[in-house]
Amino acid sequence: GLSCHPGAHPQWDMSGMTAEAREIMAYLKKYNLADQLNVIVNKLCKKRSDDPFGFLASRLHQLAAPPVITKVEGREILSSEATPAVQVDVYCKVDDSVKFISRGTTSAPDPSADGKSSEVDGDAKWYRGLGVKQAVTTINEVIHSNMGGLEPKDQIKCDEMLLKAGKGKLGASALSATSVAICKTAATLAKLEHYQQVAKLIDSDSKTSRPLTVPRPLMELIAGGVCGSSLAFPSILAYPLKTEPFKNQLHMCSTMHHFLGETIASKFGDQFRTTTGSGSFVAPVAELGEALKLIQESAAAAGITLGEDLAIAVQAGPWKDGYVVKVKDKAKSVEEMIEFYTGVVKEFKEIAILIDPLSR
Repeated sequence: GLSCHPGAHPQWDMSGMTAEAREIMAYLKKYNLADQLNVIVNKLCKKRSDDPFGFLASRLHQLAAPPVITKVEGREILSSEATPAVQVDVYCKVDDSVKFISRGTTSAPDPSADGKSSEVDGDAKWYRGLGVKQAVTTINEVIHSNMGGLEPKDQIKCDEMLLKAGKGKLGASALSATSVAICKTAATLAKLEHYQQVAKLIDSDSKTSRPLTVPRPLMELIAGGVCGSSLAFPSILAYPLKTEPFKNQLHMCSTMHHFLGETIASKFGDQFRTTTGSGSFVAPVAELGEALKLIQESAAAAGITLGEDLAIAVQAGPWKDGYVVKVKDKAKSVEEMIEFYTGVVKEFKEIAILIDPLSR
C-alpha cells in the first residue's frame, strides 16, 4: 500500500485490504500524512540534528500551529474598464515559512451624485481624480499593521478588525478587496474553492446545511444617471424567475439584451446600440416608464414573458444629502419617492426588485 520514500507520492492500493485497513488509508490520505512526514524526515536527514526527536517534535508542533496572516499588501491596478481598482494580496505563515496565499480585487467605487466618491483621491492629474492611492496607502500602513497574527479562517474576527482599523478611512472597495482576499486565503489553505468557503461561512451561521446553488444572474439592460442619459435611475436590470440551469437563465437574459438593442436602434438610430462599460444601453429617454416600455416591447419580440420568465430590477439613486433623487430637476422627498414607486410597480407588475430605493 503506502510508499513513503523521499520524493514519492503515496501510492494507494486498496485491493485485498480489510475494511479497517481501508479506513486507515483514507485517514492518512485525508490529512496528507505521508507527504508531511516525508518532508520532516528529509529535513531531519539533511540537518543531521543531534536531537532528532526534539527536531521532530518541534516540526510537528509547527505543523499543528494554524496559519496566520503576516502581511497584507495593497496596490492600485486598472480594471477591465481602464479605471483604478484596489487589489490586495495576503501572505501567511504556514509551516514556519511565509508564503503568498491569495489575492482579492475590487473595482473602484461608482461616483456619487456629484461625480465624486469618498474613496477616490480626487487628484485630477491622476486618472481624472479616480485614483485609489490613498486607500492603498491605508491598507499598507494601517490595515497591514493590525491584521498580523490573525487566522484567515476566522472571517468574522478579520472583518471586525478591518472595520476597527479602517476607522472610516477606507471605503467599500478597499474593505471588500481585503476581506475577499482573506476569504480566498482561507479557501486556499483549506484546499477549497472560494465559493465552497463562502458556503461554509454561511452554513456556520445557520443550524442547517444547504445545498450549493449558483446565484441567478442580474444583467444590466438600460443605464441612466451619470452615463449621460436624462434617465434619473442608474440601472434597469433583467432577473430570471424560472428555476432553470444557470446557462438557461443566462441565455434568456442575453436574448433579452440583444432584442432590446434592436428595439432601441430601430427607434432612435444605430448610434444608440453602443453599450456602456457594464454592458447597458443608454436610451434617449427621461422617464422610467419610457425605459420600461422599451423593455416590454423587446420582451414581446423575443418571445419572453415578463413576470413569468424574467422580472425587472430597478436601481435608484445616485443619492446625495439623504432621501432625495432628482426627477425632472425636482428633488423628491422620501414620502414622494414611496408614492412614486407604488405607482410604477402597480403599472409595471414585472418589477420585482428595487435596489437602494431610498438611500445608498
